[in-house]
Amino acid sequence: MKVLASVAAAVILSNVACVAAGAAEILTKPEIEAEIVGHEFRGRSGDGNILWIDVSDSGTFYGSYRNVKISGKYRITEDGQWCRRIGSAPEQCLNVHRREGGYDFRFQDGSLSSSMERQ
Repeated sequence: MKVLASVAAAVILSNVACVAAGAAEILTKPEIEAEIVGHEFRGRSGDGNILWIDVSDSGTFYGSYRNVKISGKYRITEDGQWCRRIGSAPEQCLNVHRREGGYDFRFQDGSLSSSMERQ
């Protein structure tokens, strides 16, 4: 009986994890290319500041953060990482999560870089 209870608990927890993971789906390379590249976004950075960005299809972007113009380059890795370099800063790679109403760009540790809506 204990074995059956353990198996049932494992199945329930597994299903809960699957539902939670689906709440903020991580985009693949083809999805990033289709949904992010060539579009403009507005939202907030992880520190709460207003941010907008226009992503070109040529591997560059420009925008504004804290009312200061920004620009940089990006690449998308085969495993779906959005890697960006702003100015001369080191490259940072992020996961892009689709959520209801927009996208969250998250660092590898899961912390929020920005939360954006496509314009």
